[in-house]
Amino acid sequence: MKKTTLLLFILMSLSGIAQINFPYEKLVYFKKGNQTYSHEHFKELKVKEKQVFVKSNPQKTEKLSWNQTYNKRGNIVNFTSARSKYQTIYQWHNDSLLSATIKLKNLDTAWYTLYQYNADHKLLSYEYFKKNSHTCNWKTTYAYNASGLKIKEIAFGKNGKFLSKIEYDYYEDGQKKETRIFDKKEKLVKIYSYACEAKGAIVAPKTEKLNYCLIKNKNEDGSFYEVIETHLNGKIKRQIYSYSPDSNMVKYELFKPNGQLRYSAKYTHNKQGKTTSYAHFNRRGFIKYSLHYTYFENGLLQNEHRYNRRNKLVFTTRHNYLFY
Repeated sequence: MKKTTLLLFILMSLSGIAQINFPYEKLVYFKKGNQTYSHEHFKELKVKEKQVFVKSNPQKTEKLSWNQTYNKRGNIVNFTSARSKYQTIYQWHNDSLLSATIKLKNLDTAWYTLYQYNADHKLLSYEYFKKNSHTCNWKTTYAYNASGLKIKEIAFGKNGKFLSKIEYDYYEDGQKKETRIFDKKEKLVKIYSYACEAKGAIVAPKTEKLNYCLIKNKNEDGSFYEVIETHLNGKIKRQIYSYSPDSNMVKYELFKPNGQLRYSAKYTHNKQGKTTSYAHFNRRGFIKYSLHYTYFENGLLQNEHRYNRRNKLVFTTRHNYLFY
């Protein structure tokens, strides 16, 4: 639920590192609000530090769990956990481009990463180095077309050893057409396609093909929903995202290949579009747990409360802020 531009950026980078490629990149077909990203909000409010206190049981005393410090541009520069020997330092090119992350253990470098970009601020490479190593242990490179869409990413191991490759094709309107994944021998092992009329099938020995289909619809009141269907060998896994007229997601449903509901989730929001509650339900519609959020008047997250299926408070997280 709580996402920042930094975390999203790092996750996207790490997806290339581990070659874990979620093939469907969700597109925006209808306007989904105008909420600002967390780092923009932190820049506006001049947040210097965020302290997070956790109470794992209502009867226990809360403890400092971690704290994060930010520069005046709203970007995180330090993360320190109170229960770990590790500390992470973040370095930035400018307001939005992460140039390096350094992991420290007992003030000694454990590992570090470097990021390089092109003139359009697109990520060109990600390099990972272990402690006291001047040789890159992992590198992922990225290539883009004239429209700025990613068309290729290649992963290399130690001493530049080729590990894997992913290629992307697009339709003229920029929507994803096909994703192809190759192994360390540059052999095609998996294909993701994006056309509703196609069905997933085995297209060659040991080459798996999955089809992703997006069905979108807007209701008269301005609310809308998007259905994502994954086709594989005649079986369909379905996900449904439902949005309110003001573009906030209010419900998510995940279905099994046999059409049976796996689980669902419901969300509520305040007038500023911030999530005030999240409830997780099992396939029978019984609640498993819920999360409730409160905010300061300036919009910063204040408290997060987790309740079990019996609506008993089991976990509390409190956020405290220091300012420039």
